[in-house]
Amino acid sequence: IALVLADFLWIPYPTRDLPHPPWLDALAKAPPGLLLDVPGGHRARGAEDMYFQTIHRRPIAGGYVSCIPPAMEKRVEDFPFLKLLFEGRPKVALDAAGIERELRRVLGELPVSVVVLHLDRERERLEARRAGARGTPLERLSNPEKGTPARVIGATRAALRRIWGPPLFADGAAEVYGRP
Repeated sequence: IALVLADFLWIPYPTRDLPHPPWLDALAKAPPGLLLDVPGGHRARGAEDMYFQTIHRRPIAGGYVSCIPPAMEKRVEDFPFLKLLFEGRPKVALDAAGIERELRRVLGELPVSVVVLHLDRERERLEARRAGARGTPLERLSNPEKGTPARVIGATRAALRRIWGPPLFADGAAEVYGRP
């Protein structure tokens, strides 16, 4: 009996609230179809997107996989813009005009109907948040490697506004764009 009681001494176990950002509710007004998270990914960068998918229930481009299928590797290789989104430190050099050109290609050739632009995933924001949380459990939740440089996010934002118009939803953390 003493061993059983000792085994449960940790109750209540420390937990944290599950995130439910406002942009998830804004998806109800977005057109149905494939959702592209910018930045997103197909490894650890996509794990959070898969969690959000359980709430919004839309198909997503990306998500966590332990082994990338060859067809997916080829698709990402064919679209340099996807490399910018899916890889932590891609070997892709695209200026703002190149980002817009490649984004137009992705939106033209893939059945993406919604883009969620995660402003809170800028690498610089994550680095600042990690520095502010140094020495606390929150430090590991702010991993800059899961982010994308602010210049890429900014160029993508400008391109999305030119291609699809203003966002359906915007706050300081995310913007939701729907195919017109």
